[in-house]
Amino acid sequence: QKAIDGKKVVVVLDPKRSNAINIGLTVLPPVHIIKTAVLNFDEFAVSKEGIEKILTMVPTEEEKQKIQEAQLANPDVPLGSAEQFLLSLSSISDLTARLQLWAFKLDYESLEQEIAEPLFDLKVGMEQLARNHTFKCILATLLATGNFLNGSQSRGFELGYLEKVSEVKDTVHRQSLLYHLCQMVVEKFPETTDLYSEIASITRSAKIDFEELANSLVQLERRCRASWHNLKVIAKHETKPMLKTKLTEFLKDSTQRIIVLKVVHRRVLNRL
Repeated sequence: QKAIDGKKVVVVLDPKRSNAINIGLTVLPPVHIIKTAVLNFDEFAVSKEGIEKILTMVPTEEEKQKIQEAQLANPDVPLGSAEQFLLSLSSISDLTARLQLWAFKLDYESLEQEIAEPLFDLKVGMEQLARNHTFKCILATLLATGNFLNGSQSRGFELGYLEKVSEVKDTVHRQSLLYHLCQMVVEKFPETTDLYSEIASITRSAKIDFEELANSLVQLERRCRASWHNLKVIAKHETKPMLKTKLTEFLKDSTQRIIVLKVVHRRVLNRL
């Protein structure tokens, strides 16, 4: 027992855990609203941030047992606010499965967008480059300059050489090859335009870590599979057929869209 504001309450949680829960309670709706919202997947009653917060507050079996034992041992003393909240949460059937599935449902659109948009930009960007007149003029001028400097008649060069264009400098004015290249392109091809403004998709793609994007796609698929498992767990006790149907349709749609994303990802990177 512990005295809080002059009143005795039962406290079994450690101070750090108790404090974290009490802070969380200040931004969450009352527990009876949370319970109804979780059972009905009502996103209007509890926000996405609220669901994420509740996920960090889900009681462990040990915490639940300690709270129940303390309540039995002190029937006339109320539970502390954190303890009462955890006990109320523990009364919700399949709580963790419901919260994880609900969080995935609310996260899905933004997670998909974070993967799909960069892939679309990369696809469009490659198409823009392939037909861009200014880019062709730049490459042709660079090839002619390289052949002149090296006394060769090469018909092409590896794209990796483009990284060195800004590093190679003339021996007189110490100006970079890029500087001279730009001057020659402007003089010989006056119809060319600002390449940077013509390849906005490539510019955005250059800021993307595609290894991280591939990992995000793996994680999205993993969360989808976990959500199917969570739905099976929930379905054992769920009495609302319409809710089960709604969640099943969402996961079927998500699964199909992830399959499409994986195909697009593979094809775009293979082209690259």
